[in-house]
Amino acid sequence: MTTERTWHFAWLDDDATRFADHKDLIEGFSGFSIKVTDIKVDQDLQEVLKKWQERPLDPAPDLFMIDQVFTKSLSLPYKMTGNTLAHLLRRQYPTTPIVCVSAAINDKTGGVEAQDFHEYVEALPYSKLLDYVPLLVSIARDYPKLAEAARDGKYGASRLIELMAAPTDEVDLLRRAIPLPFHLPSEMQATGPSFTPTLHNRMAHWVFHYFLHLPGFVYDQLHAATFLGLTEDGFRKVASRFDAAIYKGPFSTPTIPLWWQAGLRDVLYASVDPAAGPPHVAGRTLAGVEAGDFSKCYVSETTEDADLVVAQAYPNNEHYAVQRKYTEPHPDFPFAPAGFEEILVIKSE
Repeated sequence: MTTERTWHFAWLDDDATRFADHKDLIEGFSGFSIKVTDIKVDQDLQEVLKKWQERPLDPAPDLFMIDQVFTKSLSLPYKMTGNTLAHLLRRQYPTTPIVCVSAAINDKTGGVEAQDFHEYVEALPYSKLLDYVPLLVSIARDYPKLAEAARDGKYGASRLIELMAAPTDEVDLLRRAIPLPFHLPSEMQATGPSFTPTLHNRMAHWVFHYFLHLPGFVYDQLHAATFLGLTEDGFRKVASRFDAAIYKGPFSTPTIPLWWQAGLRDVLYASVDPAAGPPHVAGRTLAGVEAGDFSKCYVSETTEDADLVVAQAYPNNEHYAVQRKYTEPHPDFPFAPAGFEEILVIKSE
């Protein structure tokens, strides 16, 4: 995959070695033209912010990358952290997305609260940053589209659905699943002439942390394969036939493909006889699919029951296809939001 333009990422960190370790690798990532600029977070930060307020960066970066915990600049005023800085930057650069890149994401003892990350579109660990370069580009590409949708005078939910290019059969359900504030006219999101609306940032956060991460409307590869009664290897054999079902809305990326559930169903029954049965049975009748491609229950290790679900091996993050009888609701997510599927874990006994 190639891109014609150069993406400008601005990296704000108090540790210059992290920028130095990643700059060349990010800029050299195949398929993209990226320029990464270092902005040191130190005791001169107040002067930098003051200068930006008086003379904003022009052009503004396509993406800000910010560390959450400034361990080398602990004497910053108000014990400033990355999310504090992100809030200030978002008011000055409302159409530029902000991503947290920090070791604190995986630090269970660092005293970082979940709400600290709400200022960001996404939070990524340093250790896997290169895996997410295409995702960073997609954020830089699509966040301004949400900003434009939020200020064009139409209801935010309607514009969001248009950007998502949802299958017709999913529009009504998706409209009900989208949070109520997004249905308000954009002029109702502001409280005065000096207020910078945050509707598009809240939209981005919902798309990332609910719509794209929770199964229901869109499926990742494991969910798509299980939906069709196949293993992931089996699904890869026929995946190209389901290209029309691929999600191409905000923050989509070919390196982490997702498929509309309704689209998978539509393509499937255009390929096989609808009388073949439900998707997990009909999928096994696709041309080229063999018995070795049939999904197998992780617990019973049998392929006889095609009606499997995806469950997490809690507390680990691995997910497997299993028979529903071996699962129970996730302890942290006992109820699924409207329109989404129940989050399951494999029973411990």
